Amino acid sequence: MKRPITRILFLSLVLGTLAFTSLNGVGSENNGSRLQKEGVEEPAKNPIFRLILSGHLDGKLEPCGCASAQSGGLDRRAFWLKAHQAEFDLALEGGNYIHEANPLEKEKFMTTLMVLGATLHYPVLPLGARDLSMGIQELLDFHEAFGPPFLASDVYKKTKAGLVALFGQSYRVVKHPKAKILVLSIAGKEGWKVPKDLRVLPAEEAVQKTLQAAKKESFDLVLCFVHSGGAEAATRLAKLAPGLDLVVSVDGSHEAKTEPRSIPRKNGHTSYVLFPGSEGRYLLKADLLKTGGSWKLLKLHKIQVPALRPKIPGTLPPGTDPETHRLLRQLKVQITKSDLLEKMAERVDPKGGHYVGTQACASCHKDAQAAWQKSHHAKAFETLLRRAKEEKVWNPARHPDCVICHSVGYGERSGFRSQEQTPDLMGVGCEACHGPSSQHVQFWRKWKKKKAPREDAKKAKTPKQARVACYTCHTFEQSPGFDFEERWKKIQHK
Repeated sequence: MKRPITRILFLSLVLGTLAFTSLNGVGSENNGSRLQKEGVEEPAKNPIFRLILSGHLDGKLEPCGCASAQSGGLDRRAFWLKAHQAEFDLALEGGNYIHEANPLEKEKFMTTLMVLGATLHYPVLPLGARDLSMGIQELLDFHEAFGPPFLASDVYKKTKAGLVALFGQSYRVVKHPKAKILVLSIAGKEGWKVPKDLRVLPAEEAVQKTLQAAKKESFDLVLCFVHSGGAEAATRLAKLAPGLDLVVSVDGSHEAKTEPRSIPRKNGHTSYVLFPGSEGRYLLKADLLKTGGSWKLLKLHKIQVPALRPKIPGTLPPGTDPETHRLLRQLKVQITKSDLLEKMAERVDPKGGHYVGTQACASCHKDAQAAWQKSHHAKAFETLLRRAKEEKVWNPARHPDCVICHSVGYGERSGFRSQEQTPDLMGVGCEACHGPSSQHVQFWRKWKKKKAPREDAKKAKTPKQARVACYTCHTFEQSPGFDFEERWKKIQHK
C-alpha cells in the first residue's frame, strides 16, 4: 500500500526542521549569520541593512513552462539566494502560499514549507487568509510539533480567560547583527470562513494590541505583512497604526514595484509601504539605513527570477538549485501517480448545462471546426503527452495544474476527468472558450432548419464570452505579452 503523499512530504519536512535554528532563526541573539558560519565575512563597517522581500506565492511553486520569458519558481529563487548570499542580510516571505483550500494545494503547501524553512532558512512564515482556510487544527499541530514558524497577528482563539494569539504570540522577533526586526502579519477575513472559536481583529486594533504585547521585547525595526485589501488597505494601516516602519502589501500588485509609498509620521519618522509582487516572479531588495531612532529607505531593487528552459528536456534547467528542484520534482511525481487528478475533477457544477465535446459542435459549425483543427488549441493535450515522454518520471497529463488549461471543463463535474475516461474532452475544444453547451446543442437539434422562437434561442446561447475565457489560461504569468487581437487572428472563426 502506498503511503499518502502528505505523509511522505511531512516526513521529509521533519528531517529538515533543524534548519530553522540557523541565523535566520527566530529569537536567537547569538546565532550569527549563515554567511559567517560558511566563512564569508560580513562587512562590519557597512551599516546598511539589506532585506529581501516576496509574497503571495498563490500556489505557483514553479512556472508552468508553456511559454518562454516566464519568471519565478522556488528552485530558481533558491539558486539566486545561495549565489548572492553576500548581497543581502535577511529574506522574508509574505503569506497566501496557496491558491485555494483543496487537496492539491495542501500537498504543495507542505513542499513550500520544506523549501522556505529547511532549505532557505526563512525565520518566520506569515499566513494569509487562504492559508488559514486549509484548516486551523492542522496548522496548530505543525506549530506545536516543530516550533513557531507561523504567524497571524490578527487571529485569536476565544477562551474563558479572553483572547489568546493563535500561534502562542502575535509577533516574532528576528534578530540579526544589524537589526532586530519585529514581524507582524495581518491575515484579514477575505477568502476564508472564520471558525466560531476564533476572532479576527480589525487590522489597526491587531497592530496596537501586538505592539503593546511586544513592549517587553528588544527590537528596532517593525515590519508588518498585510495579506488582503490590496494596496489601499496596506496604505491605510500605515497611516492609522503608529509604530510601523515597513508595511508590505502582499496582494497589492502583480509585479514588484521600486517606488514605495512614503507615509510621514508626526514624530518625524517615515513609514514605507512596499509591493513585492506575486508568484515569486521577483524578489524586492530594500536597502535600509538606521539614522537616530528611525529607519530610512535608501533604495528598492527589483530582482527578476528568470525561469530558463533546460537545454535538454527533462534535465536540470540553468540557474536552478538542485536540492529544491529535487523536492519539486518529487512532489510532481507523487501527484501524478496519485488519484488527485480524478479527485479534483468534480469540484464545481457547470453553469449552462453539461459538456458534450467538440464533435457535437461540428455538424452545425463546420467552418469553425475546420479552423479549430488547424490551431494549437486542438493539439493542446498532445503537448502534455509529448512533455510526459521528455520528463519520464512524472506525467503532466495527470497533473491538475497542467490539465486545466489543456482540456475542456476540468474541475467541473461533467468536464475532463482523465485521458482514459473523457478522451473527447482532451485539448482546448469549443466549450473551453464557450462553456458547457448541452442546452445549446439540444435546442438547435430540435429546431434545425426551422425558425426558432427568438426568446428561446437567446436562452440556448453558449454560456461564456469567449474573449473573457481566454484570460483564464493566457494570464500575465503563463502567457507574457499575450495580445488578444493578435492571437485571435490565428484562431479566427465564425
